Amino acid sequence: SDVCSSDLFGNVWISKNTGETWVNISGTTDVFPLINFTTSDITISDNGLIIGCVTVPSKQDVGNSFVTKDAGENWTRFPLNQHLNAITCSGDGTKFSIGTGTNYIYTSLNAGFTFSQQFSSGIREWYAVTISPDNNLYVACASWDNVYLSTDGINWKADPSSGRRQWMDLTVSVDRKSTRLNSSH
Repeated sequence: SDVCSSDLFGNVWISKNTGETWVNISGTTDVFPLINFTTSDITISDNGLIIGCVTVPSKQDVGNSFVTKDAGENWTRFPLNQHLNAITCSGDGTKFSIGTGTNYIYTSLNAGFTFSQQFSSGIREWYAVTISPDNNLYVACASWDNVYLSTDGINWKADPSSGRRQWMDLTVSVDRKSTRLNSSH
């Protein structure tokens, strides 16, 4: 199975053999200039072809999201002009969700070709986003806030039962009966 990771210098790496060997797939083109970015999060589709990553703004540039549909051969850049904390894609790679550092959630329902701001999510510091394996549940957590849920990536609602905490990370099980949340307090 394919594994994808990033390093402190903005490089994106992929392993096609469960981590035995790694290849830098960042490239050196103007689309993905390595010098200007620190990658803050990364996601990969089930087949390993569709990969998305988000970057922290640098002095030279703003936060960007990058998507490749051919395992790193070609990248498309989507400047979102803000700090980007988290990205996730559905298993089939058709849906993306991005959590920003001080703004809304952005969603793509067309495999990363376009992203739209989701006003129902509200302005928050989003730490993590994920999509369930069946592609029908989006979950996001924000700093000192509730966990937020959406069935379509567009309409977001707070889950008051989660409580207001310093949420840091989350994941959803295959059967959606369990959501794993990580809080620092």
